[in-house]
Amino acid sequence: MPELNYRIHCFVVLCCLVYFAAFSDNGISLSMPDGGEMTDSVTESSAGDIISVSLPGLPSGAKPLEMVLIPAGTFTMGSPSSEKDRDDDEGPQHQVTISKPFYIGKYPVTQAQWLAVMGTNPAEGYGVGNDYPVYNISWNDCQEFIKKLNQMGQGEFRLPTEAEWEYACRAGTTTRFFWGNDLNYTEIKDYAWYDGNNNPRGTKEVG
Repeated sequence: MPELNYRIHCFVVLCCLVYFAAFSDNGISLSMPDGGEMTDSVTESSAGDIISVSLPGLPSGAKPLEMVLIPAGTFTMGSPSSEKDRDDDEGPQHQVTISKPFYIGKYPVTQAQWLAVMGTNPAEGYGVGNDYPVYNISWNDCQEFIKKLNQMGQGEFRLPTEAEWEYACRAGTTTRFFWGNDLNYTEIKDYAWYDGNNNPRGTKEVG
């Protein structure tokens, strides 16, 4: 899976820092709205199920923090040496087994969600709004966000591992991108913001 040779790649990396996976040592263990508990008994039919994490103080009408269920499985991590625009650190390819199902954020954490947890909104200058991705944050800021989110008692959260992230992004595909090989970048406009379609410049609302 090659890194896009577009300016948008840097922005995507920043968004990835604020996706979260819910977990426990014994697999998924997340409190549900009805008081029940989601365990790691996950089937293919339930893959893609979405839950919402309650964030007290989230403004009315703002997008909720939604988590998508990813099933356990095995995939080929990395990309072949023959793949176009491949970077050296994408190989060698190797099999990775994700032994437990997990939830991952459906979208980047928004400014409204960050504000509800942290009490401040660090975004300024461009792309400012409740449902825009939060930015101007560091790795340490993300760790503090996770700490406070965990203290709310909505489940256990952490950043996804590199393997979990690629597994979720690939969504069972083996092509360069999840939508296909797109050798000449003619289809990317339908799936991502990049410098070819991001005008005016700036972030976009999630969803």
